[in-house]
Amino acid sequence: MSAPDTEFTTRLNSYTETQFQRYLNWYEQNAKQAKNNLIAGLAVMVISSLFLVFFPGPMDDMSFLQYTFDPTKAIKLGLLASILLSGVSIYTSSKQMKCFLSTEALLRSEYAEFNARISDNAGPKDEAAFRAFVSGVDGIMAGQNPEVVIAVARDNDQTRNQPDAPGA
Repeated sequence: MSAPDTEFTTRLNSYTETQFQRYLNWYEQNAKQAKNNLIAGLAVMVISSLFLVFFPGPMDDMSFLQYTFDPTKAIKLGLLASILLSGVSIYTSSKQMKCFLSTEALLRSEYAEFNARISDNAGPKDEAAFRAFVSGVDGIMAGQNPEVVIAVARDNDQTRNQPDAPGA
């Protein structure tokens, strides 16, 4: 391999192993977290619904300070609020998960197109394919919320600062 080819390979490996992989890992982790939130919201909704349906009948009135109230109504109202909040959580988690997965898919397709370009074209056209790949990834990330790019950078800094071994 000539010196320009070695330099190109080094830049390619550096970019794919650092920046591109960081973006991809960040989206994968957040998609998993959104999926876990979705599952938790569904579990809370189902359990609350079951309690609401199978909750025993009226109880004796209770008093708090000067007020008397039926605890059954208070419990059912609390369960209804839990169901409502779970529904909101499910909605937002599913939207987040779809967004994270679609961006991850865009990044993966950009990488697949890049691999197809460099396998078809050997030599100086690799540089053009690499530049197209970098601009494609930058375009995808520019289309995202700026906070995402900042969060990825912050997560990467924290990952780099963490010791590899628990005893380190």
